[in-house]
Formats: sequence, structure tokens, C-alpha cells
Amino acid sequence: MARQLGATVWQIALLTSIPLLGHTLSLFWASRQVHFASPVAYVTFATAATRVLFLGMAWVSGPAAFVACACLAQFLIPVHSPAYTEVMRQIYPESIRGKAMGSVRMVSSFSTMLAASLGGKLLDLIGFRVVFPIAAIAGVAASWVFSQIRYPMKAASDESLPMSQLNPWDLPKLLKADPVLKRFETGFFLYGFGNLMAIPLIPLLLVDRFQANNFFVGQLAFVSAATRLGFLYFWGHRIDRRGAVRVICEVLFLMALPLFCYGIAHDRWLLFAASAISGCAFAGLDLAVIGAMIALARKHPPSAMMAIHQTLLGFRGVTAPLVGTLLLKVMDLQIVFLLDAALILVGAALVARSANNRVYFQ
Repeated sequence: MARQLGATVWQIALLTSIPLLGHTLSLFWASRQVHFASPVAYVTFATAATRVLFLGMAWVSGPAAFVACACLAQFLIPVHSPAYTEVMRQIYPESIRGKAMGSVRMVSSFSTMLAASLGGKLLDLIGFRVVFPIAAIAGVAASWVFSQIRYPMKAASDESLPMSQLNPWDLPKLLKADPVLKRFETGFFLYGFGNLMAIPLIPLLLVDRFQANNFFVGQLAFVSAATRLGFLYFWGHRIDRRGAVRVICEVLFLMALPLFCYGIAHDRWLLFAASAISGCAFAGLDLAVIGAMIALARKHPPSAMMAIHQTLLGFRGVTAPLVGTLLLKVMDLQIVFLLDAALILVGAALVARSANNRVYFQ
């Protein structure tokens, strides 16, 4: 939508970077959790506040206002994730956590499929000023439903790092104290950098090279959601059997394939293959990241581990989309996609090394 309204390449890159800029404050967000009755209450407040901001789309016009409204809302997207990780640990037994989360995500993916099949057409028919506020209302309603989850108010814990003591400037010390975490996050950083370099370039490929309309983009989203739905239970079962970190290794190698497809695409049909592979891979990644943070939480709470992970995600997210757009000045769009795919493979190899640590993951 931003590109069709006339947004520049740099504005699209900003849209990609802003939610990740919010990730750089994840350690601060996580420390605020102590001011709420429970992690469930914190997740409810944070998600509702983020989603209600999309009501502002009803009054925007032009690319600058669109980008500003979207950036404001997306900046707060990562606020709830550290607390959400703690909720997942408490409400799902470890032995079935992967399958349980996979089942929940299956319902979410089904709703995404319905939204993708209708949303693209509705954007063409009635415009984003109506569609986005409707989505905002639905999101706030979902937050209220989440607030009804029963949660143990006083969960037993022996973690050494109180949430209130989390500080962004402690990040180097936290990583140095845990070599396995450091190796894992280094590999994940490289994967994320390659992936995020490509994110602002995908609209350019779709709109500028293939003249895609909203309906076609909705079809791609439908294919991605459908394959995600089809593979969620598979990945959940595999996480319970092999462990979340080993599954992340497999998923990251898969993540290079969509960018390779973008790099060699000469017609629209290869874009569907990229969407299908992406849906499959993101299904595993979505489930496995939370499981990996719980598995890595030997010295600190899972909320702290997710905050560390998200902070690093934010650092690469602020710079990677801008680097991707700068590379367009010296090389062809599709060559950049191939470079991104290679960087993802290097990161996947490093994460695979951390997965061999039996102390953590066996």
C-alpha cells in the first residue's frame, strides 16, 4: 500500500526498520513487566495499545502520513514478546509445548488465510482507511480474549536475574557469560541481517518489476498462510522430539530458498514457490524461537532471554533494510536477493554449531 501511494524506497525501508528499532528497547520493555499483576496482564495491555493505533489510518492521506501512522504502531509491536515467552512456559507443559503452540498457530494461520483472501480485494474496493481500522478493532478484541487466560500469579522461580534489573547496556556482559547463547545469537544475527536486507526490496520486485496489484499480493499471502498452516503441527511435533534449537537450524537453511527464488524469478509463478517455502519455514521459526529461548534460559528467566534476542534483532533491523537499499545503487535488485540468501546460509551454519551443545539441548 505504501508503494502504491507513492512512498519512496527509503520510506519503505523505514517501515521495515521501525518495528525493529522498538526491539532495541526490549530489555527495557521486559523490565517494565514487574509493574503488572502478571505477564498475561502485560501482554494484554501492550498488544491492545499497539493495535488500537491503527485506527489512525482512517484519517491519513498520502504516503508520508501512511508511513508515519504505521511506524508509530509498529514501533510498539515487540513490547509484549518477552512476557509472552514467560506465559508460554507457564501454561504449556514442556513435553507437549511444541504441539500445543503449533495447534494454536494453526487457528491463527487459518484466520490469516481468510484475511488474505478477502483483504487484498477489500483494499482494492474500499481502501485501507476502512480495512485497517476494522483490523484494529479485531486486534483489541483479541487482546481482551487473551486477558482471560488463567495464569499462576506466584510462579516458583530460581532465576538469578530479576526482571527489574534488566538494562540494555548489560547486553555484552550477558552474552560473554554464556558462550552457547553468544554463538547462537551471532548466527541468528547474520540470518536476520540477510533476511531484513531483502524485506524492503520485495515490494520493489512485486510492484516495479511484476506490476502486482493488491489481489495478487493477497494470493501470495494466502499461499504462505496455507503452507504455514499445513506445517505447524509437523514443526511442533519435531520440536518436542528433537528440540527447538535443532529445528531452528533446519528452518534457517530453508529460509535462504525464498530469496534465491526472488533472485532468479523471471515470471510470477516462481513467486508462489517462494511464498510456499517461506510459509513452511516461518511456521517452524515462529514456534522454535520461543522454545529456544526457554531452552537457553539456564541462568536467566525466559523473558530475559527473549529480551536479549529481540534487542539484537533490533540492532540488525535498524541497519539491514538501509544496507539493502544502498546496495541497489551498485548492483541489480535480484543480485542483492542472492547475496542475502548467501548471508542467511552462513548464519544457519553458525547456529548449527550451537545446536551441538549437548548440555543445553539434549
